[in-house]
Amino acid sequence: MKKTVIVILMTALALTFLSCAGGKGGDAELKKGIYTLNGAGTDQAAPYVYFDPENSTWHTGQGLAFSYALTGTYSQTEDRITAKGSDGNDIEIEFQIVSEKEIKVLSIKENVFLPDGKWISEGEHYMLLTEYSAELPPAELTPEELFEGVLPASDALAWARGTETVVIEQKGCTSGKEVWDRFCQTVTEGKPASVLCAFYYELDKEHVSEELYEEEKDLYPQMHFHLVEYDGTEFSVTIRESTAAEPDYHDRFKYLSHFTGDAPAGAMYSAYDRYVLVDDPSLTWEEIMAGMLSSRAGDMRRSCTVYQDYMGWKGD
Repeated sequence: MKKTVIVILMTALALTFLSCAGGKGGDAELKKGIYTLNGAGTDQAAPYVYFDPENSTWHTGQGLAFSYALTGTYSQTEDRITAKGSDGNDIEIEFQIVSEKEIKVLSIKENVFLPDGKWISEGEHYMLLTEYSAELPPAELTPEELFEGVLPASDALAWARGTETVVIEQKGCTSGKEVWDRFCQTVTEGKPASVLCAFYYELDKEHVSEELYEEEKDLYPQMHFHLVEYDGTEFSVTIRESTAAEPDYHDRFKYLSHFTGDAPAGAMYSAYDRYVLVDDPSLTWEEIMAGMLSSRAGDMRRSCTVYQDYMGWKGD
């Protein structure tokens, strides 16, 4: 798989770059985009700032390769941007639009810290990533190339919805169902094929304890990419979190099993539709679940869920 400029290319495909009309003191228009610390180039571990004028929101992180990001809302007056934190964070940062490709950090009322130190400071300049504008439209990228994109989870979700990626969220498949169906049809014909599935996870405050929410909230949202490949004989799956440069799981399976059925009592949906990679085609979904829930290691059945959808969703 390609590991040259694909990471940054994915970032470029996910974003409409930041520009401004007019100069200092004029009516500068802030557009959706991302800046990285001046001199950092395409370093995924370099600090960045991202703005979304559609919602007047912003976020900044220690690097695109890290899942943690400080978020909030912002306002703009001429060439000045005032960004404030959310969820009780009192941070307030003032930026100046220096040019259509550059912004400067003017002031910080409360600095930004991680356990290993701050990532943004007064006087720093952040540059627009223009040198990696979208060289290829999403439709022309293969699943293997799409898999290489390193992005924070929220950006990865928006990016995935605009590409040939199958997006799986809490309510099931929310985008790319036709892509999945096309993959399954090709596999059924015994032809090699590949597909990228993106599983997006949020921590539902309404359905977890307050204690667990406070303990885990900084770990979410998360996006996990599943690259599923079929060589005409067997399947392989490679899994990577969207913020990580390297995969954390890879395995091979003989079969792709399709399971449908009614939801268990108390579920938020009425029926399910799942595809699971297995070695034993006679396995039922109930047997797979029983093995996962069993305390005996020998009961675990080797499997990997790569697609799921729900019907009759009852929750909001």
